[in-house]
Amino acid sequence: MSYSHADQAFAAWLHGRLERYRVPDSGERLYPIFRDREELATSADLSEAVNAALAQSEALVVLCSPQAAASPWVNAEVEAFLRLGRGDKVQCIIVDGPADAGPDALFPQALRDAGLEPLAADVRVEGRHAAMLKLIAGLAGVAFDSLVRRETRR
Repeated sequence: MSYSHADQAFAAWLHGRLERYRVPDSGERLYPIFRDREELATSADLSEAVNAALAQSEALVVLCSPQAAASPWVNAEVEAFLRLGRGDKVQCIIVDGPADAGPDALFPQALRDAGLEPLAADVRVEGRHAAMLKLIAGLAGVAFDSLVRRETRR
């Protein structure tokens, strides 16, 4: 998970929810979800540890906000993941910013430079739960409507 530390409260909330979530009907779990504050506390070389974690990751969740768009660290993490050739595995969730903010104000430069301004779950519009489900649907490779129906049955 890549995020600005200004967004760490939301990152902590989302991290906990994603790690505990089981996809209805399949029981599939998204665990483990890498989050630097949780995983790297004892690492001597943060850049090496982050690059190793990215190399082992199936997907990259990017928390998008004006703070994330301006963060050189978020941008560097996105660039490193894109260099692995997995741009199609980037999942974005907009967690903060003005309603009329465009991609330049919310998405890291590396996503914009790669032509990846993905359809993002948007907490500002959809609320936390629905945006989280949209993100989970992308991570699990399940249609959003299908996931919502499964959730309703559960």
